[in-house]
Amino acid sequence: NLRFKHISVEQGLSNSTIECIFQDDRGFIWIGTRDGLNRFDGNQMVVYRYSPVDTNSISDNYIHCISQDQSGAIWVGTSNGLNRFDPKTAGFTRFKTKTENQSSISHNLITSICEGKTGELWIGTWSGLNLYLPGKRSFLRIYANEIYGAPENQLNCLYQDSSGRLWVGSEKGLYY
Repeated sequence: NLRFKHISVEQGLSNSTIECIFQDDRGFIWIGTRDGLNRFDGNQMVVYRYSPVDTNSISDNYIHCISQDQSGAIWVGTSNGLNRFDPKTAGFTRFKTKTENQSSISHNLITSICEGKTGELWIGTWSGLNLYLPGKRSFLRIYANEIYGAPENQLNCLYQDSSGRLWVGSEKGLYY
């Protein structure tokens, strides 16, 4: 028998439309909604929202994807940028596209995040695939027209299998 408990806005959830769910290595459940990022410890909900006066807040309230890297940082993709949450400072670092800077992320609508087997961070956007280069705090943009047989640029999901192959789901199908 399956038993479900309902968690709603009345219990502190920021919005009733859930876009993604992730459990980190400390046991927190991260819930991405259309109106904020929620962290649940089993008892209490903490909500993170965008604030125009706080540069350490998340870049947008519409959350699309959540992941964690080997260092313990939480990565959050939104409709308006990529964010790195540092659990030690409880602050966000924002990564947004800059048309004049080819080392910035290719698009602000982040659709997927996938950490590779060797620690690399792949970011899917509405305008291509990005590889985060942590030492440089920059991105390598990978566009479909640069790779023979690659999907078109509107990416939906990423996955790396046990053989190290990166799987890419796009509007035009599945590729690896």
